[in-house]
Amino acid sequence: MEYSKKRRASRLTAILLSLMMVVVFIPTFAFAANAKTITVYMTVSSAGTLAKANDGSLMASKEVKVTDLDNDGHFTYDEALVAAHKAYNSADGYQCSAYVTKLWGVETGGSCLFYVNNEGLPNGVKDDEVKNGDFLTAAVLADTSYYSDWYATFDVNKKSTTVGSAITLNLKGHLGMAYTDEAKKYVALPGVSVMDGSGKALGTTDEKGNVKVSFAQAGTYIVTATGVKKDAVVSTYGMSGGKTEDGKYYCTNYSGDYLYTDADYGDGPYPAGEIKTISMEDWFDLEEEEQAEYHLVYADNYVNQYEAYYPVLTDAPLIAPAAIITVTKPSIAKATVTVKNATYTGKALKPAVTVKLGSATLKAGTDYTAAYSNNTKAGKGKVTVTGKGKYTGSASKTFTIAKAAQPLKVTGKTAKIKYKKLKKKKQKLDVSKVLAVSGAQGKVTYTKVSGKKKITIDKNTGKITVKKKLKKGTYKVKVKVSAAGNANYKAGEKTVTVTIKVKKK
Repeated sequence: MEYSKKRRASRLTAILLSLMMVVVFIPTFAFAANAKTITVYMTVSSAGTLAKANDGSLMASKEVKVTDLDNDGHFTYDEALVAAHKAYNSADGYQCSAYVTKLWGVETGGSCLFYVNNEGLPNGVKDDEVKNGDFLTAAVLADTSYYSDWYATFDVNKKSTTVGSAITLNLKGHLGMAYTDEAKKYVALPGVSVMDGSGKALGTTDEKGNVKVSFAQAGTYIVTATGVKKDAVVSTYGMSGGKTEDGKYYCTNYSGDYLYTDADYGDGPYPAGEIKTISMEDWFDLEEEEQAEYHLVYADNYVNQYEAYYPVLTDAPLIAPAAIITVTKPSIAKATVTVKNATYTGKALKPAVTVKLGSATLKAGTDYTAAYSNNTKAGKGKVTVTGKGKYTGSASKTFTIAKAAQPLKVTGKTAKIKYKKLKKKKQKLDVSKVLAVSGAQGKVTYTKVSGKKKITIDKNTGKITVKKKLKKGTYKVKVKVSAAGNANYKAGEKTVTVTIKVKKK
């Protein structure tokens, strides 16, 4: 009976354990099946220059797909670093336990800093989260003595421009290990060399941190910078070596050596290159007068005997910034196109074109080509200019093809009529006998302007009629010849004198 009870109890325990495993593991599998990724953009600086990916490209705003590795519904900076190393470096190039000890294959000893959207991590890579679209910067410090590296950033992560157009970038920064709001305030970084990803110099920042850059070819460019923040002051970690009579604490290094300078800098800051050490043993071997020749380094922030900070003056190396500049050919779609009007000639017309884009006048054949259409007959012609060389796009402009002047030519002739015939009946003279007409465009009509009443002219045919019984003599008749013109020619007229002689024979 006791055995039976124990057996039933064992079976019940086994069932409960099985159920617990189902409850624990099924959601885990479900999370794994539905694991999502986010995209962040990673920049890696190694001792002041942009690090390289496996393919040799620079780690400047590289797209990184981050996976929620522990399926807790959160994406940490640590998970972003794991993904970035896997994609662009190597899995073993990154190590992190309590803190990051290896970054981009470099043993850091913890000398590294991390930022999200230009803000330093408040807690650490294991605790702080990242979001889709964030811009991340991971930096291996250049200064492993005072950790004075400054975080530097351009005012834009990405920017678009056109070939040959200058854009202004602003470089600013603050102490990388800034903890107070005051220390986190950005200041301009003047005198810093700015270059593209190939190392080609683009310029130097002015006193406001501005630099103008331009590119002669279309493409995508990485812009970065290298240099120092001159005369930066950094609060450096040390230890308290004791207290002076006036209540100031002087500092030692981790080995217990006293810190001093030859020159007297009072309470600091102390130039980094002038800080020296003397062992505690040697210090106490000195006479009091000899000790007075050593100007000790004093703490500006005393926490306890194991933690005292002193101000160091140094040229702080910059964490390499990165901006991605996309350069496209400028489009002439919005260019100002002017074209001269023309006059019909019967041939295809190609009047001169001027193309201005902003203040620049583009050069035909080099910057654009011109194609004409509807450019023979009078009316509206069209020219289309298409970008060439460093320009793209197209623009069109219409122009007027005016009608040509009427090419009518008229000459008056002299015609003779025998009086003997005129006595019997009126006489008619064909137009060819009295007028030489050529070149007329459009319908031709004839009008008598002046002359004897007995001499008339047919409006449509130009035939002249001389009525009978006109006396012998010479008569002058003014005739206006009109051509109506057509689609390509204007109307026109000529007035000439026709001479008619009535003779006996």
